[in-house]
Amino acid sequence: MNNEALERIRKMEAMLSRQQTFMDELAPVIKKLEAQIPEYQQLSQYYGSQDYLDDLDFSESADFPADEPHGVLSEDLTYNLLGEYYQLAVQMVDMAAQILKN
Repeated sequence: MNNEALERIRKMEAMLSRQQTFMDELAPVIKKLEAQIPEYQQLSQYYGSQDYLDDLDFSESADFPADEPHGVLSEDLTYNLLGEYYQLAVQMVDMAAQILKN
């Protein structure tokens, strides 16, 4: 009996099982991310647009309801979220390149 080969097969079998489980978990997350892209794009286009600037002016006026949420007009919240998307996209491109180079 070739114990070395048997051990290698067991190790690779365990890896295959873990990778398949991971892919089964990852696929729906990727689909959810993909479904968010149009909304992300709208938010990105809004940030810094004339509509955004007009809305910011309105939010600072006396006519704006005091209890109305308007975090989207905060430069930091939107900028940080868009930055997180950018960093995630770069990370995904890097990972894809590693996978494709194999």
